[in-house]
Amino acid sequence: MQKPTVLVSVLFLCAVVSLAQETRGSILGRVIDSSGAVIPGVAVRATNTATNVTVSAQSNAEGNYNIPYLLPGVYTLKAELAGFKTFVRENIQVRIDDRIAIDIPMEVGQVSERVTVTAETPLLESATASMGQVIDQRRIADLPIAHGNPFLLMQLSAGVVYTQNPGLDRPFELTHIVGYSMDGVRANRNEITMDGVPDSAVKRGTTDVIAGGTPPSDIVQEFKVQTMTFDAAVGHTQGGVTSITLKSGGNELHGTAYYGLLNPALNANLFFANKAGQAKGDFTYNRWGGTATGPVFLPKLYHGKDHTFFTYAYEGIHESRAMGAAYGSGTMTVPTAAEREGDFSALLKLGAQYQIYDPFTRKPAAGGRFQEQPVAGNIIPPSRISPIARKILEYWALPNAPGTADGINNLIRVNDPEVITYRNHIARVDHAFSERHRMFGRVNTFQRFSYSSDWFRSPATGGDSLWPQKALSLDDVFHFGPATFMNVRYGFYNLGIAQGPLTGRGFDLTTLGFPKSYADRIDPSVRAFPAISISGYAGSTDNWFRDTMGNMSLEAHLTQPRPALRRRRAPLPHQSLRVEQQLDRGLQLRHHLYPRSDGQLNLGADRTGPGQHAVRNCHGRRRGPLRQLRRAVHRLVVVRAG
Repeated sequence: MQKPTVLVSVLFLCAVVSLAQETRGSILGRVIDSSGAVIPGVAVRATNTATNVTVSAQSNAEGNYNIPYLLPGVYTLKAELAGFKTFVRENIQVRIDDRIAIDIPMEVGQVSERVTVTAETPLLESATASMGQVIDQRRIADLPIAHGNPFLLMQLSAGVVYTQNPGLDRPFELTHIVGYSMDGVRANRNEITMDGVPDSAVKRGTTDVIAGGTPPSDIVQEFKVQTMTFDAAVGHTQGGVTSITLKSGGNELHGTAYYGLLNPALNANLFFANKAGQAKGDFTYNRWGGTATGPVFLPKLYHGKDHTFFTYAYEGIHESRAMGAAYGSGTMTVPTAAEREGDFSALLKLGAQYQIYDPFTRKPAAGGRFQEQPVAGNIIPPSRISPIARKILEYWALPNAPGTADGINNLIRVNDPEVITYRNHIARVDHAFSERHRMFGRVNTFQRFSYSSDWFRSPATGGDSLWPQKALSLDDVFHFGPATFMNVRYGFYNLGIAQGPLTGRGFDLTTLGFPKSYADRIDPSVRAFPAISISGYAGSTDNWFRDTMGNMSLEAHLTQPRPALRRRRAPLPHQSLRVEQQLDRGLQLRHHLYPRSDGQLNLGADRTGPGQHAVRNCHGRRRGPLRQLRRAVHRLVVVRAG
């Protein structure tokens, strides 16, 4: 058993970009008068046009203001100070992880007078050096996406290449849907977040990062694929970061509903099924779901307009599809009826390379070698075949196709179905207590159940799989002063995987000839047909598998102004030297729950000979949880001449 590992890192970074794994944006800039002089003490407010929620800030002694933690959406910026006209700028589009620099020119006049500016959001983010691609809501809604899986749009980003199985692109295939290589780093090495908290786990027996879940595309506001130039607090990745933000609701009720059906009549038969003369399978595909967003309304109790908003999405998929199409499996080799009785004489007619030798006739030969006698006629005597082996072979399927001359690929089951049922729920509630305090919470859960691979039509093959998932996130933002913000967030994610035999549960090993004393020593809850691997032939499978994986995270970020830096030179006549300073302190604790195996039984014959069998018990390793404590202390200093 490995000891828990604690990783502590303290990172100091100058000239960094944005907050760690942040899915919200910021509006920042400087307030000046008509002469270019800075104006401190100006009240600056950003109002979300969909929710009417306002976030306020105040310009400091240097005239700088910063409004962080803005949900993606359209905002109106307003600035007021006695003795100046009210400044208003409309239609400011804040996207995921944006840092939009907007200077505010104030004109002398009455507060009741307004100066309204209508301009497009700057296309160039001059406040950050981050490199990434924002996949906006219009692309998510308009572009065709297989199975409603938004991760497929990651391919629109430069430097991102998909390297996993392209046939496994459904939202519940968590390894493959995020199997992207970013900037040359191998696939499944990238961080994934949803609403700012981790949405990933580590795949069993590997170091591959898998998705924690897939939100239906209709509930995704937008997401960003960031490939380089990270903030000091961004970690847990060898490659890039994919940050997803969900819709947060508004004062108006909106919703979507959809249903998709794949008509089996439109399916083509698989190549190997055609070759074996097998008809195409009767496969189905149904996908349905819906979303709703709006204000929370409880008749006669509460109306959440301008304060409380909800988001909910549901998606279901029921599908059966060919194993040969999904996984390229279903072409196997099994012993013929004659070979089950020890008769391999047909192979000997193809060449001497198929001659079987008797291991019990082995004796030393010249040159340090050994010599064995061939089995007469390539027919193993019945007395040399174990009665247990005979019983086991009764559970093997017989060939259903000729295969090659030597009998390879003589069992074709490519049209055997994998049947999957998938249910996905996501709910989120946002609440604004005041201009200084707001929070949101999200819960999501999905369940996947499937069964497949009953190649032999017996307890020797076939399995089912249940994947229950649940996740939770909470986020709180409080505004302490003119430019001081505190953000605290918590995330929890858990995925369980339970697999077992399809029809072989509780199998009685004594029916194969094993002694009762041995069978009784096996826990009844894990008894099953033994897993047997035969070189060159399809074998029985061990489907017992239990895993739990996930993580918990707690983060706190404090954003506040930093005392001004002293200017070392005066600006030139045609220049003004701007020094914007902000200190961001962050602390993150993340607990990873790594998967482990609960043990498996693998039964096979290590040697040929009557009554000689080997039983091997393989127990999975238990890994202590990896605890990572990460403290990121950093500051932002942007110097621009203009």
